[in-house]
Amino acid sequence: MPKGVFIVSVDTELGWGCTSLRDLVRYIPRLKQTRSAISAILEMCERYQVSFTWALVGALLLNHDNTHQKRKIIPAHIPWAVNHHSGNHEVPLDDTYLWYGRDIVDTIRNCRAAQEIGCHSFFHISYNEKNCSVGAAASDLEHCRMAFEALGLAYTTFVFPFNKVGHLTLLPPHGFICYRGAELNTQSRPNFLTPFLRTFRLLYRLFAGPSAFRPTMKCRELVNIQASMLFRVPEIKSLKVWRIILNLQVRSAKQGLLKAARTGKVFHLWFHPYQFGHRTTQMLEALDEILALAFRLRSGNKLEVLTMGQLAQRIIGSDKAARENKRKSSHFFKP
Repeated sequence: MPKGVFIVSVDTELGWGCTSLRDLVRYIPRLKQTRSAISAILEMCERYQVSFTWALVGALLLNHDNTHQKRKIIPAHIPWAVNHHSGNHEVPLDDTYLWYGRDIVDTIRNCRAAQEIGCHSFFHISYNEKNCSVGAAASDLEHCRMAFEALGLAYTTFVFPFNKVGHLTLLPPHGFICYRGAELNTQSRPNFLTPFLRTFRLLYRLFAGPSAFRPTMKCRELVNIQASMLFRVPEIKSLKVWRIILNLQVRSAKQGLLKAARTGKVFHLWFHPYQFGHRTTQMLEALDEILALAFRLRSGNKLEVLTMGQLAQRIIGSDKAARENKRKSSHFFKP
């Protein structure tokens, strides 16, 4: 039986991932801890010698030292930032730490355990086909290509903003061979859920356990490496309740790893680094516990830890080999 596979993808967005000024103001303390969280996570990768897929928003790669340019580009692509302010709050357009991240790229590149840098769109727009035209998606992908090429970054992996899949036919022409599909139990969820329903859904998923899966070819050039589990803990004032949910998250992730090792399938964990900006020590300890189990399973020859790109290349290679063998067989038996 083949080994199981463990994949970790990290959606790296900074301020571009916020959907409203209220969200931005609320998460600024966490966003400003993102860099230190990334460094701590990469140190963990070095210790366990594992490679993650870091999906970066392309706008992070821009170099806007000019204040005037910064104040133009952000409102132009974030609808809620057009007025620059709302109520008692103002969009911090000049705060480079919230919007730009070439230093983050350098930190990832300098990790002693090789990491994959993937693409998370350019301006973190939704690719949902109901709201995003083909032209808008194609333009966003072209901006990605230019920004990544300017830094000499090659990419093969695409992670959709909000995990909303759309315009798949545009990915192969832009050099992508794989994408992260939505979790099986979230593909048809409504866009709006009350806090009660969100909490109920989270608890249900934690007790039900995550899925392990076999990646699927959407076409000969594109692999769907779907998500298994989002690693996050909602904001809860009670530290006791928060710890209970965190422990359940760790338990669920371990179940996913064991399931992948037992069945030879893939367990795909994903998260945002800003989520480690709150109760950082506990979050890092939880991730360490998950990686420690992955390390033991790998040492026992039951599990591999791969990036999305590595797994996609393997699957595409196997598919090509299978088609070539089929072609040769049909030619051999042809009367």
